[in-house]
Amino acid sequence: MNRVRGCHKAPGGCLHGPCTRSRLRDREGERCIISNGGMDARTEGLVVYGDYTCALCYLLESMLAELERAGMAVERAGLETRPVPQPLPAPADEDVLGHWHDVVEPAARRLGAELNVPPVWPRTRKAHELAMFAREQGRFPATHAALYRAFFAEGRDIGRIDVLTEIAAELGLDADAAHMALGVDRHAEDVVRAAAEARERGVDRLPTIRRGTELLVGLPSPQQLRAFAHGEPASADGAGHGATGTAESGRGRRQL
Repeated sequence: MNRVRGCHKAPGGCLHGPCTRSRLRDREGERCIISNGGMDARTEGLVVYGDYTCALCYLLESMLAELERAGMAVERAGLETRPVPQPLPAPADEDVLGHWHDVVEPAARRLGAELNVPPVWPRTRKAHELAMFAREQGRFPATHAALYRAFFAEGRDIGRIDVLTEIAAELGLDADAAHMALGVDRHAEDVVRAAAEARERGVDRLPTIRRGTELLVGLPSPQQLRAFAHGEPASADGAGHGATGTAESGRGRRQL
């Protein structure tokens, strides 16, 4: 049974990348720390769920890199958020641009990051397949970073096999083998299975960070991420980007 240990409000964590207008209108938003007694216990390290078209997941990467440099084990778990037949947003969609202006740009400024509104919002099944192919080759970290960079910094359509094959070649992977793996859907079932397992663990918005039996949902501040990673209670100084509101603990509420 799930138990909410802490939840502070902020626009941000979103399963489908650009948030819906109804969610944008709800300026409270959500960022939660959830304890689920049914999850497998882990005593150390983080598991981070993300998608390659999720801007907040991309912004989170720089903070995760700092934790890794400090010796924290961080595992990335992909989650395809818009599989067929879910519709894809148009680049000029009001919800997309509203989410970018209200949520992504302020978070990027706070982190000193630069990223542009992508010219297209593709499906990410094939991007996750390439990441799995690269993991088999021992090249996952570089490929993971390159996929985010290709989409948010270079504006490339990472839903296309030819583009992904180019990325594989740029990384020194066997481009012909990568093209063949993508063309025959070698890892397609693995991507679907990973998404199902993530949802079984309670992951329904991105980014989500798991430590042991707890989930941190949304884009945290660096201070809050460090506190969560080390099992420390969140403080007001560690509130997430744009976060104000309350935290729930057991039956009571307390102001962050």
